[in-house]
Amino acid sequence: MKGIQLVRLPSERTEEQMIALQGLFAAAPDYCMRVIGHIPRVDEMRRPALPRGKTSKDDYFFGIYLASQMIGCADLLRGYPDEKTAFLGLLLITEPYQNRGLGVGACIELEKLALTWPEISVIRGSVVQSNDIVVSFWERMGAVDTGLRRPYTIGNVASESIILEKKLVRTSDRPKNK
Repeated sequence: MKGIQLVRLPSERTEEQMIALQGLFAAAPDYCMRVIGHIPRVDEMRRPALPRGKTSKDDYFFGIYLASQMIGCADLLRGYPDEKTAFLGLLLITEPYQNRGLGVGACIELEKLALTWPEISVIRGSVVQSNDIVVSFWERMGAVDTGLRRPYTIGNVASESIILEKKLVRTSDRPKNK
């Protein structure tokens, strides 16, 4: 989508960045209640711990901008849970900007980035069962349910994560017309 830009944010967030991120979550209260159980405070906007063996070099956390306004955020972890996979840990568009094609635009940009990493052939993500209204979005984006489930508990939300994957196709991988 025209105008969507991903701007990588540093792993160590400034107070100003944490306030901006908290504002994003506050502008997505339905998501917060389904997945977190509350709208997070500014002090909760720090980066969560990375999985074992991953560093801030592997973690691509973005502000999603429309023109000069941050309307969402996304987190893509390179090489997790294995070297061929990029894990999309979060894609959040604030409620006033949902259902306008902006999430699709952000996904396209994230996929373009993943395609620049030669070892990456799959994007994997998870959807918390209590937020399963977004599964149809991910299916439209080409992701398929792997059948894998993981326990999910945060605050007073106890659910499970539905693991989805999308295989990436590079132009050089596509069959040639004869």
